[in-house]
Amino acid sequence: SLLNELIYAEIITCVSKLVIWFLYDLYNMDDHSSYTDSGIVQDSSMFDMTDDMDSFQESEMNMD
Repeated sequence: SLLNELIYAEIITCVSKLVIWFLYDLYNMDDHSSYTDSGIVQDSSMFDMTDDMDSFQESEMNMD
């Protein structure tokens, strides 16, 4: 249905944004100020979210 397609599109958009931010982060490890200067990320809570995801993945690996 149309609703399902809209939800799917939302998810793809979200994921692609996260991927872009992740790649951007890899290229700018030493300079986080470039984020806000370029206007790509204005909400610092996004950084907190990615940090949580990293620590979550680490704890998952430690369980093995």
